Amino acid sequence: MMKRIISALLCLSMLAGALLMAGCGEAETPETTETLPATINLLGITEESTTQEAIEAVEEALNRISKNRYKTQINLTLVTADEYIALVDERSAEAEANAVRIAAITSFNQLAQREANASQSQSSQDLLFGKWTTHVNTVVAETISTGEAYTAEETTILEDGRIETLYPEATSPIDIIMIAGKDMYDYFDSQGYLLSIQKTLETDFTKFRQYIYPTFLEELQAITGDIKAIPNNHLLGEYTYLLVDKTLADKYDFDVDAVDSYDDLDTAAEGEESFLSQIKQNEDVIPMATVPDALGIYQYFEDGIAVGTYFDPLYGFDTNEGTDFTIQNLFSIPQYQEHLLLMEEYEEKGYFSASSDTDEYAVTVIKGDASVPDEYGDEYYVKVLQNPFVEIDTIFEGMFAVSSYTSDENRSLQILEMINTDSEVKNLLQYGIAYDGDNDDVANYRVNTIENEDGSISYSITRLNHNYMMNNVLTGNVYMGYPEEGQNVDAWTYYKETNLASGLSPFLTFYLSDDSLDGMFDNIIRRAVLTEALAPLGYDYDDYQDSVGTNNGNTMRREFKAYYIVEFIEFLGGETGITPATFRLVTRNSTTELEDDFLEFVLSTEGQAILKENGFNMLDVESTPYVRKDTAFSGTLDLCAQLSNYIRGYFSSAMTELAAAYQEMYPDVVINQAERDQNSSYTTSMARVADGTYDIGFMSNPLSEVDAARGLTSTEVATECLEIFDNLAHGSYPVSWYENKLIEKVTEEKYADIISGSGLELLVSNKLGELAGIDLSLYSEATRPASETVVFENAKASADRYYSNISYLRVMAEILLWDELPEDELERYRAMNDIDFENAVFSYIRTNYEQENNLTEEGYVDLVHDFMASVLSFSAADNSTYTISWEEFQQTKEDAQPYLTAAGALRDAYYDRLTSKYSASYLNLLSLADIVDEIYTIVYEDYLANNGIDQAEFEDTIMNRFLEPVGTTNEEFSALSRSSDEYDEIIAALRRRYKDILIEAYSEAAYNSTNGIRNADVVTTIFNHYLEEELKIYDQLCASAGISKEDFFASEEDMENYETYLNRMQTSFIYTLRTQYTQAQIDSWSYEEIETNLYNILYETGFYTNEMARYIGYSLSDYMLAKSDAVTYQNYIQTAANALSQELGELGYEVSEFVKLDRDTVETTLKDIIEEKYFSDKVMLEDVLLEASQTWMEGVENAEDLASYLEEASEALSSDYFFMAVVGALQASWSESKPSES
Repeated sequence: MMKRIISALLCLSMLAGALLMAGCGEAETPETTETLPATINLLGITEESTTQEAIEAVEEALNRISKNRYKTQINLTLVTADEYIALVDERSAEAEANAVRIAAITSFNQLAQREANASQSQSSQDLLFGKWTTHVNTVVAETISTGEAYTAEETTILEDGRIETLYPEATSPIDIIMIAGKDMYDYFDSQGYLLSIQKTLETDFTKFRQYIYPTFLEELQAITGDIKAIPNNHLLGEYTYLLVDKTLADKYDFDVDAVDSYDDLDTAAEGEESFLSQIKQNEDVIPMATVPDALGIYQYFEDGIAVGTYFDPLYGFDTNEGTDFTIQNLFSIPQYQEHLLLMEEYEEKGYFSASSDTDEYAVTVIKGDASVPDEYGDEYYVKVLQNPFVEIDTIFEGMFAVSSYTSDENRSLQILEMINTDSEVKNLLQYGIAYDGDNDDVANYRVNTIENEDGSISYSITRLNHNYMMNNVLTGNVYMGYPEEGQNVDAWTYYKETNLASGLSPFLTFYLSDDSLDGMFDNIIRRAVLTEALAPLGYDYDDYQDSVGTNNGNTMRREFKAYYIVEFIEFLGGETGITPATFRLVTRNSTTELEDDFLEFVLSTEGQAILKENGFNMLDVESTPYVRKDTAFSGTLDLCAQLSNYIRGYFSSAMTELAAAYQEMYPDVVINQAERDQNSSYTTSMARVADGTYDIGFMSNPLSEVDAARGLTSTEVATECLEIFDNLAHGSYPVSWYENKLIEKVTEEKYADIISGSGLELLVSNKLGELAGIDLSLYSEATRPASETVVFENAKASADRYYSNISYLRVMAEILLWDELPEDELERYRAMNDIDFENAVFSYIRTNYEQENNLTEEGYVDLVHDFMASVLSFSAADNSTYTISWEEFQQTKEDAQPYLTAAGALRDAYYDRLTSKYSASYLNLLSLADIVDEIYTIVYEDYLANNGIDQAEFEDTIMNRFLEPVGTTNEEFSALSRSSDEYDEIIAALRRRYKDILIEAYSEAAYNSTNGIRNADVVTTIFNHYLEEELKIYDQLCASAGISKEDFFASEEDMENYETYLNRMQTSFIYTLRTQYTQAQIDSWSYEEIETNLYNILYETGFYTNEMARYIGYSLSDYMLAKSDAVTYQNYIQTAANALSQELGELGYEVSEFVKLDRDTVETTLKDIIEEKYFSDKVMLEDVLLEASQTWMEGVENAEDLASYLEEASEALSSDYFFMAVVGALQASWSESKPSES
């Protein structure tokens, strides 16, 4: 239905006189908010059997404590694990919506308050609307409440006369949240649900550090870089115990204390039987009840990836003790292999079974806390084989966090402190209501009192029902509550003892997040490529890396370059900045058949290949295979060379191979290699070839004219970059350049499809930017962004304000426009996407405004005109303010027409001359007055040129003409300091003498004003007057334009005003214009186009958009700025969606509707399509590791020859360069990060 609404402007217009904020929701903050009652929401996880009645009973009991202690009421909401995350999401969304609601109302109220304040000194209607709004005068305006303010404690008297404090509703729907596990923590953190409390805990709430075991908080901060939760004290780790039946151990005289590992169970002195062997032979029990896990073996990844370490099972890692651990291929860890082989041996010996169907055993291995020796000590000898070591999941197993949406961090932490330090509270939250002898209807458990032998008292519990069931790890510090039903009454004592003995497991000692591992990806690829490249040379990657800058390192790198000379020379050959040197073969003009054939061989495919293998670049021309001649050659070829020293080694080996290959075909040919001089250089002059001493020569340079005159001919047989290649420390091409080029090449060939998680995200987001039309090549090198993603994200950030405005508009529309609409119609509006919703509100406001004000078309045109003119307020020279109406603007426009016409004619007449000096785009930025000034300059310059007059001399003459009457010359005046008294005296004299000229140019008011005319302008104005008097340029121009000089100057001021008014309108509404036009289009408009286009856009949208903007406390300019900032982002999304229209269609989307969906849905959908379409061949790093090792891991159980299998698995994975690169990178990172020895 159509509700009678009022313009938001009208709502505000009636705010006058008294300050209205105090009674309408802007709550005043009391001096001590802690003294006021408050309510918070605590969310948690319970079991399925828990009833709502039991939860309410616990809530009531908790509140008796929290209200008394903190004046804080707790709303306790518990749901099952499968419902919990959805509940947290829902409450967080509600909190976010509340925050938006408050922000929207606050923005509206701020505008209302500003207008209310202003209305005290001026008629609110005139102030707010001028004469461009039709008024309805029956409106009572007020600001809007953001919620009931609880500023003083309120009470009520009950029927029995007791006084009860009234507690307000919770301000936030979510204050405290329970966390069960690292996955849940990571999800909540990624959504921004968790509040950092690190700084708060540094100064306040010190009890947490007294009651919470230090490892929890220390490791939480180490892992996440922050403290955003309070871990609940619980068992950190478990011992691994060996249990040996006492009777059997004593019977066979077995010393359990001597056992350090599982193989000790089957060890015996020569000629004797081992303990397990004797049990197997003589006893009807299972020798060993279970196949235990290997001691001290930890895997870095989830099961299936064979990367792990051996960690001393008793001592762990301790620098001071000299212990360490090494990350390895799991199958290469001796302790792992030995354990598997031992277990296979035990299996073959039948140690895991008995001859009869019995469940009795001689030996077993169990995990547990420090209570195990006491619990099993009567029947078993108990030996610790592995101490408790804390693993990552333990830290996150049970936690409480303060929500980032909490209304009160301090109160939330008070409640959490209470849960973790108060036994009564802990037991309430964990077990529910205790039986007190008279509460059978609500009691959940009974407390049992146990008197110990030493007279001390212990407690246990007995569950009376399952109406309230919670996980002990999730409900706070376990030590503060009773042990669980069935637990040892001293369980917490044992837990504490176990925790005190706990150390950090290897991969908590050395923790890398997924992001950190992603960050190592480039290093992993580098390690994989170079490890494989260095293997033929017998070099270890880490040794190679560590040797940089040493003599041994230089040797390694020379051999590395020499080994890959072919590839590296090719890399150099592909560099555009390198000009290869020539390598030539020299003969006499008259050659023998043998000499010609040898040259043919050198130029052949085979000869070129030999040169290439020795560091030379093959010729660009396509070579042909050498054809062996039917007649075998014989004879001798004497070679010589004149070469640069850097090439000699490469030349020597190349010539040796060329000669050997040629002589293999023609054994009767003798080839004498070129000789070196006493300095081991090749320095033989080519003259020795000319005189017949040698048959063939080789040289690095082109043949000189002198040598050519001697009858020599040179043939280019190759090119080379060996001077660069041979320089190990070359500035532009050091060894690292070759390494990186090799890594690029091998990566493209072997590892192009392997990618890290962050790498894939970047590929997808960059592709989205590319499909959105972002072209980085359009940027200059200096301003080019790092990636398409950067540009896209910047545009997205710029659009944030617009989307926030729409969320504000949703709030205010329901409060101010649709508060009487039926729910079904409200839901229709709520379901609209942002764009459709904005249009719907616009249409609603427009329709109602027109109906309420009986607005005709003529009236609306007047409104728009007055709206345009409403920005034309200016300050006069006397600091007074004046406003230009639409009628005055139009009169100014009419009065400026003579100038407009004349200036336009001049512009057209001098257009060619203007464009010869300036670009068309620059001219478009100039006003007509500026263009007339430029034309004046052109005519002035023509006058000087045509008459052969020097400009400086001419202007010196003009200056002297008006300076002489005040007693000075241009030369003297120009030499004066602008701050000197003499300068000021001359300016004062000029002002007096040329008063009429200055008044004519400015005004009498400006002349009489202290700051009306600047000193510099005094001189310039008088100069221009005398220059014009001398040249009469304006007379010429006016004659050319067909206007009298008097009319031209009479309309010049009107033109200046007209231009000022238009510029003010354009500037004031620029963001509105930019929602439909580019800045380049706007800059190109004529005066008439500015007015017309601005009118049209305000007519169509601007006027009512201004009305709409006021509902969220914005001006039209602010609102349209945000909207124009969003245009680029929206265009990107539209372009990308168009590019993927086929894929969107397959998902059931029409592009026109798809782009209107919420941004997260749009971007997520586009990125999912892009990943599938363009990057489906990419493989994640962990998947590669899994593929490499999973089969080996799974095959252990069924291996026929386990020893051979383990050796084969170790060798196979150790030969997988990528797999081992990950292992090596992890180990290198650990080596760099571990504490140094003290």
